[in-house]
Amino acid sequence: MEVDIKERMRVLVPMLPYDWDMLYLGFCWSIESKHPVVQDPYLVPKKNQLYPSFQPRCLHAYALSPAGAVRVLAHLRHEQFAYGRSVDLATEWLVWEKRVKSFTVVPPVSIQRKVTKTDITLVGGAIWKEELEQGVLGTKQSGDEV
Repeated sequence: MEVDIKERMRVLVPMLPYDWDMLYLGFCWSIESKHPVVQDPYLVPKKNQLYPSFQPRCLHAYALSPAGAVRVLAHLRHEQFAYGRSVDLATEWLVWEKRVKSFTVVPPVSIQRKVTKTDITLVGGAIWKEELEQGVLGTKQSGDEV
C-alpha cells in the first residue's frame, strides 16, 4: 500500500458518482485504463487517476458503498452464481456485465507483493507485476523492501 494512500484517496473519492457500488484500490491481470478517465473540473489528481472499471481481477484492495455491498452480496448469495467460480472472478463478471457500477484507481494504491509461495504457486513471484511509488513496506527500486 502507498504510504500516502489517505491523501490520494482524499482527492479520488469525491470524484466518484453518487451511485457507485465498487472501487478497486488494487487489481491484477487487467488493463484498467481502457475507458475514459473520470474527470472533475475542481479536483485534479496528482498521482492516480480514476477510471470506470474494465475487467479487474483480484480482491486484495477494494471498497464497497453501502448500496454496492447489498448488490454484491445479493449476487454472491445466489447459489448458481456463487458456487461456480472464485469470488474475484464473480466480481469481475458483475463489473463486465454492468451489474455493479465499479471504478478503479490507476495506478493501484495497493498491490500484491508476490514474494513468497502461495496456495496457487509453490514458488514466490508471478508474471503479473505491479510497483508502488512509495510502499509502506519499502520499494524494490530503493532496495529497502521488507
